[in-house]
Amino acid sequence: MKCFSAVAFLSAFFLMACATVSSVPSLPSPVPDTQEIPSVRSGHPGETVSWSISPSNQPQSYTSLLTTVITQLEASTTRRDSLSTRAHYSVSTTRSADTLLLTGSITEFFVERDKVDIERGAISTPFAFTAKLSSHNFITQISSANQTQDPTNCENPAQTALTVLQRNLFLLPLQLTTAQTWSDSISSVTCSGTLPVTHTVIRTFTVVGPAEVDGNPAIFVTEKERTFSKGEGSQEQHRILIEGEGLTIGNLYLDPVSGILLTSNSTNRTTLSIQSSGRVQHFLQNSSEITQKSH
Repeated sequence: MKCFSAVAFLSAFFLMACATVSSVPSLPSPVPDTQEIPSVRSGHPGETVSWSISPSNQPQSYTSLLTTVITQLEASTTRRDSLSTRAHYSVSTTRSADTLLLTGSITEFFVERDKVDIERGAISTPFAFTAKLSSHNFITQISSANQTQDPTNCENPAQTALTVLQRNLFLLPLQLTTAQTWSDSISSVTCSGTLPVTHTVIRTFTVVGPAEVDGNPAIFVTEKERTFSKGEGSQEQHRILIEGEGLTIGNLYLDPVSGILLTSNSTNRTTLSIQSSGRVQHFLQNSSEITQKSH
C-alpha cells in the first residue's frame, strides 16, 4: 500500500499539469464549506449577442481549487487516493497580436491529502513568475530580481505550482458572437512533481451566449480539450516513465469588455500509466476544479 500511495501522489501531480477528461464523472464537491461559490445565470436560449473585446493588462487575482480521486486499475483490491490542491495567484497579461506575455506571483499553494495538509511547507510562497504563449508554445519560468530558472529543471518544487496557469490560459478572439466556435493547440513542458512532462493540448471553445456572475454581465463559453502527455525522469533512485491521455469539459465565464476570466469550472477524467523498475501500473483519475477571480 505504501508503494501505491507514493505513485498515486506522483500521478496527482501529473494531473495538476494536464487535467484531462473523457466524460463527466460523479465526484465529491471540490469546494469546501468555507469558500463562496459564485452565483451564475445563463442568458436566454437562442439569444444572439456580439461583443468587442478590449484586452486589459491590469493585475487580476484568482483562487483555484482542484480535487482529484485516483484509482489504481488491474489491482487485486480497489485502491483509491484523493488530493485537494489550492492555489492563490495574481497575474497581468499583455497581448500583442497572437502572443501573450504574463507576469505575476503565486501567493499560496498547498496540497491536502485526506484533509491533511502535506505540501504547504514544500513550496515557499510567494514567488514571482513570467510566462509566454506564442506560436502554440507555452513557457513558464520562476523569476527573481537577478535570474529566471530553467522551466525544465524540476528540482525546485515551486515549478509544479506553475501548472495552474496553463489550465486557465486562452487566446481570445477580439470579436465574439453567440454560437461562435474556435480552436487552438498548445505545447508545453511542465513539472509534475520531480518529472518534466511534455503536453500537447487541442482545445475547442464555443460561445454559448450572455450570462451573469454575481449579478454582473458575463460571456458564457464552453471548452472541450484533448490532451496527450508524456514524461520521463528519476524519483528516489527509480527511473520512471509516465503517460496520460484524455479530454476536458469546462465552462468559462468572461468579462464582456476585457475578456478576462471571472470564474470557471471543469470536470476531468484521465487514464494514466506509470512505469517504474520494469513494472507498469495503470490509473484512472477523476477530478473537478473551480477557479474564481478575487473581488
